Amino acid sequence: MAKSGADYLRSCHNDDKGLNLEHVKAEEKEAAVQKYNDSITSRSMPKYTMSVFSAHQMGTCRLGSFPSTSAADEDGELWDCDDLYVADASTLPTASGANPMLTTLAIAHMIANRIALRLQYEDDRIDPVDEDDMFHAIQLAARRDDRRERANSLVECLLNLIFSRGS
Repeated sequence: MAKSGADYLRSCHNDDKGLNLEHVKAEEKEAAVQKYNDSITSRSMPKYTMSVFSAHQMGTCRLGSFPSTSAADEDGELWDCDDLYVADASTLPTASGANPMLTTLAIAHMIANRIALRLQYEDDRIDPVDEDDMFHAIQLAARRDDRRERANSLVECLLNLIFSRGS
């Protein structure tokens, strides 16, 4: 980290004040980092003396049926930008309180399959004999068209409201 330009190093030990390299001369940095590293190594990892954490950003781009309550539709496509999809833990409604890996993988898989199906339908590449795929693809396309129509009518209503008040 220090070799790549870090100005501050810190371990996860609760009592570690870290090492500020900002004002350490270049020729002294390696020795300072080695001394700091030795002090961390000598502490080992006794129980309850380290803060181990992980950040999973969840609920920041939630899926939903209405633009007023969500950032993306139920297929992962953003309401405000066609053809921009989100397929990660941010689509969850809120933080899960547990590791979201499997749920995130399932959401990503679901959204990827829906995108693939919709694109196959738009390119006329779905086998008409496969009734399930055709049914789901038509549903996806209709839902997307409906979403666009609702968004356009909302914008039209807002514009009418804005400009009618000014008259």
